[in-house]
Amino acid sequence: MKLHQISEPSSEENEIIVGIDLGTTNSLIGYYDGEGIKIIPDKYSENGVVPSVIAYTINGIKVGHEALEEKNCIKSVKRLIGKGVNDQIAKDQSFNIDHQNSSNSILKLKTDSKSITAVEASAEILKYLKNNAENYIGKKVTKAVITVPAHFDDTARTATKDAARIAGIQVMRILNEPTAAAIAYGLNAGVDDVILVYDLGGGTFDVSILKKNHGVMVVIGTGGDNHLGGDDFDLAILTFICKKLNITFESITDVADGLKIASDCKKFLSNQSCWNGLFLGQEVSITKTEVISVWQELIDRTLSITNDVLFNADLSANKISHVILAGGSTRMPVIQRAVEALLHKKPLITIDPDMVVAIGASMHAKALTHGGHVLVDVTPLSLGIEVIGEIVEVIISRNTSIPTIVQKFYTTYQDNQSGFKIHIVQGEGSTVHKCRSLGRFELTGLPKKPAGEVKLEVSFKVDSDGILVVTATELESGKSCEVEVQPSYGLTEEEIINLIAKG
Repeated sequence: MKLHQISEPSSEENEIIVGIDLGTTNSLIGYYDGEGIKIIPDKYSENGVVPSVIAYTINGIKVGHEALEEKNCIKSVKRLIGKGVNDQIAKDQSFNIDHQNSSNSILKLKTDSKSITAVEASAEILKYLKNNAENYIGKKVTKAVITVPAHFDDTARTATKDAARIAGIQVMRILNEPTAAAIAYGLNAGVDDVILVYDLGGGTFDVSILKKNHGVMVVIGTGGDNHLGGDDFDLAILTFICKKLNITFESITDVADGLKIASDCKKFLSNQSCWNGLFLGQEVSITKTEVISVWQELIDRTLSITNDVLFNADLSANKISHVILAGGSTRMPVIQRAVEALLHKKPLITIDPDMVVAIGASMHAKALTHGGHVLVDVTPLSLGIEVIGEIVEVIISRNTSIPTIVQKFYTTYQDNQSGFKIHIVQGEGSTVHKCRSLGRFELTGLPKKPAGEVKLEVSFKVDSDGILVVTATELESGKSCEVEVQPSYGLTEEEIINLIAKG
């Protein structure tokens, strides 16, 4: 199998490629300054942590700390990227969803000035980070390595890349967040180890297992939940407060304020045994024991996913050499204890879990221009096509190392069949209704012959960013058609170009 080249052949060593952690709760940007990795500071925070918050006001767009001051700011927009009204996230009351202008392929949010998509909002965060970097470095920044949750599907990855395009950034690599965390700890060098990364951020949860083989990092297993993170722990506290005060969740007029109170409670109880506060004018008291009980179902979900990833990789806990914690939510002592109990190993948390992914992304960006580690990633979900009876035939299984090419051979099933329709799907379901549709195309002009006599080759090619190209070829004539799968999430190419033009 062909591995990544150690450095990009077209890159120059003085070229700057930044690393960006486009996080659900916070985002960061860093680069290699010739001596080491530097996380670029924000004018509001020396450590460079920028809240992933956007506010569209009548006076303009605000991002980061300034947006937090606005009443109708948008938080955790990453949870919406690539989502439509049929997705469960559309029912999340913490988002002011514009149902009238949303569709099955895309969600839109109401703001004070207009209706916007998650792609547009994410682009504003990226523009802000890019501007910070250019002001700090004193050079134009146009290329980046951007991290995503390991379990992001093709739709969400494509939407992330288009957000970068709108922001004026060429994405050199889409890098899985847990992989970036392992790179940050320098575990890509030295002896061959098996590394498990437990990444619990503000809105997403990922587990990845990496194995080093003669200095090459290979992701051998991944799993996760794109709707499980610190936001859900806050929501669980808020729901519990409502229950204690005997009020309905639906009666809360300002969910965002309620979640802020819940977050403050969460942080306080990390080091204290009891929290006392006011909610809707009523006094409320919550103990650490109570909140751990409220969180248990969420914690168990993360541990179940971790066990599944171990099982699918055919590994037991005692085969893990290192455990890395990433994501701000892993600061919670209850999470650290649960992970240690499951894996029988004290996890590494010496690098700030909010910064570890950005550091790893910046190190990978450095490797693209200056040489360094070799990385082999995997497909997060299976890829296949629909066959007769709406059954899914898997072409590339989940956790297959990428880049990769797989061919399958088919024949016509009707006499004189002149075309062959291909429906590309992603997921682990056995039928198309249980998977996500990525696209459809048709190879036409087939020779008219009895059923079974026309032979076709269908090729699935996944590149190092996880982008899929599907080719269908009629073997006798060599006639073929090819499509790069660009999953639809609601924005057309024309709309993206217009957004780029607006700057």
